Amino acid sequence: MKYPPQAVVFYLKDDLLSPQGFSDPKTFLRYLELTLEKLSPIVKNIPVYSNLGKELSEQAQAISKKFKYSKFIILETSRESDYFAKICDQLPDSRTGDPEWDETSFLVFDGVAPLLDRNLTEELIQRHEKYLAQYSYSENLPSGIVPRILSREFVRSLPAEYSGGTQEFLAKNINQFDTEIFYTSPDLRQWRLDFSASNPRSRRLISSFLNEKENWKYDEVQSFLISHPEVFRSGPSYYEIELYRGCEYDCLFCPRQNLKPEEDNIALDPKVLDQLLSQAEKEFGLPYSVCFGGLGEPTLHPNFSELVLKTVSSPNLKELFIETALYTDPEKFIQTISGLKEEDKKKISLIVNLSTRDKRTYSQLYGKDNLENVLKNLRSISEVLPKSSIFLQFLKIKEVDPELDQWYEETQKAGYEIILQKYNSYSDVLPQRRASDLTPLGRDFCWHISRDLYLNANGEVSICKQTPGSKKHSLGNINQNSLVEIWAKGNPFFTASAQGKHETIPAPCLSCDEWYTFNA
Repeated sequence: MKYPPQAVVFYLKDDLLSPQGFSDPKTFLRYLELTLEKLSPIVKNIPVYSNLGKELSEQAQAISKKFKYSKFIILETSRESDYFAKICDQLPDSRTGDPEWDETSFLVFDGVAPLLDRNLTEELIQRHEKYLAQYSYSENLPSGIVPRILSREFVRSLPAEYSGGTQEFLAKNINQFDTEIFYTSPDLRQWRLDFSASNPRSRRLISSFLNEKENWKYDEVQSFLISHPEVFRSGPSYYEIELYRGCEYDCLFCPRQNLKPEEDNIALDPKVLDQLLSQAEKEFGLPYSVCFGGLGEPTLHPNFSELVLKTVSSPNLKELFIETALYTDPEKFIQTISGLKEEDKKKISLIVNLSTRDKRTYSQLYGKDNLENVLKNLRSISEVLPKSSIFLQFLKIKEVDPELDQWYEETQKAGYEIILQKYNSYSDVLPQRRASDLTPLGRDFCWHISRDLYLNANGEVSICKQTPGSKKHSLGNINQNSLVEIWAKGNPFFTASAQGKHETIPAPCLSCDEWYTFNA
């Protein structure tokens, strides 16, 4: 290489600015060492920069010298653009002798990269130099497989007042820069992989790979994940919990109407929720989201407020979604929200099923003339829960599709968040009412089997959300089986889904069009 990169940069996001961001400092140091070890045959004798807290600077300095990097420098700043600008000021002058071209560049890792692919990284650096790029990155590789490459020209073109990320700036202004977009097969974007160690799930994933071996090629990743489903399915990221199977409405888009009378009007035992959350925290220890949904109105549960408090207090909870038609008296819920700490209140997102503001259409959709009461309740809750945490949900069905533009404009004007919800026929259990078919032409694995756990009000855990209330399609019962046992029973079904053997899964996969939707 005539003009190799002049620095290596490890830029850590806010939650990783100190060693406490990792489970223990040794983890970060080991990942740093593996990254530099794999990178050193390509570039060395240049400085390494990081915004890591100073607690590990001495050890990081020793690791850098071990692999023949000139020094390890810690720079602290609150903005990414300022951080890169400081680095640019310390880099050597341009070597081209051309005042119109500054070739000086540096490698950027958003986190660390212990699974770095050396060959792909070298190819990316060569392409950056060959095509005189100002910014090079991969569009389809998971974070942590190759770095980004930023030129000093690019960094110094950023507006002085800009406070966002450099990748976001490039995306909005890509035509202004000479950009090299690196692509290589296989395309694993559907898998949403992250090898940057920037969050607990990413670190769990990396640990599983490193336990197998230290040196990986990118094209080995997919086959390993399919043959070892427990690596990808390290724990649920989204728990849909049916607090109450029952409702005062008779919605034409709800499969609850097909249940037998003895299967309806069931309230979840609060002890079951306690067991689920405690096991999720203890056995998996990963961030997760919870949705109070299922086939019913969650606010009808006699202990609804207590269950909300219990859930938002869970340490690893990222967000609590509450799906509701909002027709019940909200007074107690309002009192509950008012008493929450601000950090817990921010975890709550209220999803209100409100696909029309026309009284007649509302009665036809929901089976009850109750629109005015719902709107009144909505106004009341908006006084204690910010509108940025309240999502009005419009179901994309033929019956209301002509209203969408007006509905959207009114909702946006009112200041609420918006969800345009895809219609679910529950694998043709319900009549097909979707306004449009957005199903991808090429079928991939199912995200709900991969990451979701659907808990019925009776404690049964369904294979997926398309088989609610069915013991025939159950992975187990929280009252009788541990969460770890139940989750492990889903591994063979994920493998079958990833291999395209959908017909072997004891669920209506072949007639399902929900497989590509992603919850959390």
